[in-house]
Amino acid sequence: MKKILTGTVLVFLLTATGGFAETSPVIAVDEGHLISCPKCGFSETGKVTTASAVTNHVPHDWKSSVYGGFAASSGNTVERSYNYGGEYSRDGKVYRGKLKADGRYSKTEEQLTASKDEASGEMRRMLNERWFAYGVLSALHDELKVISYRVKTGPGIGYYFVDTKDLTADISSGPLYVQEKTSGGASGYLAWRVAQDASWQITDTFRWWASTEAVVSTMDYAAYTIAFKTGIEAKINRSLSLIIAFQDDYDSMPEAKDQIKNNDMELKTGIRYTL
Repeated sequence: MKKILTGTVLVFLLTATGGFAETSPVIAVDEGHLISCPKCGFSETGKVTTASAVTNHVPHDWKSSVYGGFAASSGNTVERSYNYGGEYSRDGKVYRGKLKADGRYSKTEEQLTASKDEASGEMRRMLNERWFAYGVLSALHDELKVISYRVKTGPGIGYYFVDTKDLTADISSGPLYVQEKTSGGASGYLAWRVAQDASWQITDTFRWWASTEAVVSTMDYAAYTIAFKTGIEAKINRSLSLIIAFQDDYDSMPEAKDQIKNNDMELKTGIRYTL
């Protein structure tokens, strides 16, 4: 399963270097005068021959980026750790989507302390200015927690409390089907998902985000997981950004109970490159 997830990450990152485009008229005309083309960077006013003249512009609605971080120490303790991933997202008026892939690997001396790969995708269809329907699909491999794979998929509905250019905040919920293989064998069960997302572009160069996903098994309400992520991103230049992120994964019933704690917290830093 780890090879499948790694392959998914590679395909995802290769795909992210492309992008989809759509054609739309963006030059405004008022009584025979050309006013502006903001997406083209054109703002000079000039005379045109007809009041109905328009020019097609081809924007790249999909945004893609990759990020990574590395830490090492030697001497009394030899330690190596890596974190890596990428995002591919679209923020349209009707359809909004996001693909993500990330992983973490760390080793102290000869002891493995983390080996985790995860890929996820979500597509949203706006029903009106606030409500949306969505579909999600994710896959997880966590060697330390003895999870060979955990695949989750399902539909749902959500609501935007705030939806502006610089600030978004929403909540969503829906059923999930979970298929997994752990030390106890392969199994499949129904679950319920509740999620929250927020993003705030505080300045042109500084952004904060946070997300929470809670998944509760319908077979046993005492079995649930909560994944909380938050972080900040500071632009270094047009393409590079510094990111600092904190993640807390809580599992009420981990597989290796004698070796794994319920809470798994991680603080990581890295560089993001926007394609």
